[in-house]
Amino acid sequence: MIEKLKGITGLVVPKKIKEKMIETSLASREATDEELEEAADYFAVRLNKYKK
Repeated sequence: MIEKLKGITGLVVPKKIKEKMIETSLASREATDEELEEAADYFAVRLNKYKK
């Protein structure tokens, strides 16, 4: 994904914004199992409200 961001031209995304997107992507990390479970529970509760 970072390679895709690097290939974006200034016509689509301004250079400063593109650089910030790349910087943020490099600094990001993968979620822990606990965080993934918490997110899954959060969405499951909300989705079940709309199924009824």
